[in-house]
Amino acid sequence: MACPMPANSAAGSGRVTLRMPYQELLRRPGGTICGPALMALADVTLYGVVLSVVGEAALAVTTDMTIHFLSRPAPRDVLASGGLLKLGRRLAVGEVTMHSDGDARAICHVVGTYAIPPEAGWEEIEAQVGPDTALTAGHLRPR
Repeated sequence: MACPMPANSAAGSGRVTLRMPYQELLRRPGGTICGPALMALADVTLYGVVLSVVGEAALAVTTDMTIHFLSRPAPRDVLASGGLLKLGRRLAVGEVTMHSDGDARAICHVVGTYAIPPEAGWEEIEAQVGPDTALTAGHLRPR
């Protein structure tokens, strides 16, 4: 699979955009990009989203991922934009929307959950955002 390349991300932002460069290797019969490559891109994007908020947590793992294929991707680079929906002490739920480069139509929508290991430093996260603050749908708000 082509290696996803960062297109846009910022530490602590809870938002990440990655670009998967197009390669003929990704093309399947019918001229579309294979689903497993899109699923892998979604997983890597969600991992980046989680790490952008909790910091380096090598043992953060995918616990659930659902993908909805919406339209046929064009044979060109794919952009994946991900963000957090909810961040808890042990689980982070995020979503990713993908589109072909140069086309605003979504080609798939993904929702996934990551387990956050206890050593991820939740105390440091609470110190940054406050113990009475929840991160929901990408926005900090009082609990």
